[in-house]
Amino acid sequence: MVAAITALLAVHLSTAATSAQVPGRTPLPAPTVFGFKSSTDTSATLEWNTSHLADRFRLEYKETADKTWIRKFVNAASSGNTSTTVSGLTCDPATEYEFRVSAWGDGPGDPIPYGPPTDAISHTFDCEPGPYIVSYDAPSYTGNEGRSVNPIVSITPTPNRSITVGLTATTGTTESGDYTRTATQARFNATTTSVGFNVNFADDNDCDDEDFSLGFSGLPDDVETGTQAAPDVDIDDLDTCKLKFSGGSDISLTEG
Repeated sequence: MVAAITALLAVHLSTAATSAQVPGRTPLPAPTVFGFKSSTDTSATLEWNTSHLADRFRLEYKETADKTWIRKFVNAASSGNTSTTVSGLTCDPATEYEFRVSAWGDGPGDPIPYGPPTDAISHTFDCEPGPYIVSYDAPSYTGNEGRSVNPIVSITPTPNRSITVGLTATTGTTESGDYTRTATQARFNATTTSVGFNVNFADDNDCDDEDFSLGFSGLPDDVETGTQAAPDVDIDDLDTCKLKFSGGSDISLTEG
């Protein structure tokens, strides 16, 4: 009788302990934001959002052609995003790698197992990927005084490092103050292959259209310009202007 009670009590305690540990064994979801922060020829810094329940993360990476993932364990940041750098990657010949990350937490009872990973993201590491080509998104831009146009500058292929090019503008038929630009440089990297900016046109009292051209400067040795490297920019003046004749009469004309 005593043996039966002891066995029953042991089963009850075992079941209770198992039940108490179930919440602690629930895998954490994968980070919802995961991407490249920066990269070089042979390394990549990856960044992801940190769950308040996560204590550690498992970053996995491999050559796309391989089947076996290499693991790197990273402690969760105390605040903000968590990031880590993977070095020693093959770039000669050019090699594509895949990366993914999963979360782990030390909950009550047994530690929480690693949850499902994020979708894999990839990047090709190439020691000599150039030449890079930079170009504007249109051969010309046209806008009215008081308005703006929005050129976009792009680079191909995707850089394996940070690249900065200068953005220039000629005077053309414009005068000082006829327009302003919100950027004089474009910076590209593994996650930024296009950069947009505004050209804002002043609304003056002059009765004439103006034009000028955009361009590039300060190109690194492995960067070249594409076919749309010097687009024209036309500013249409829609002011109502008066023409005075020798007889003293005026004729009002609206430009455009």
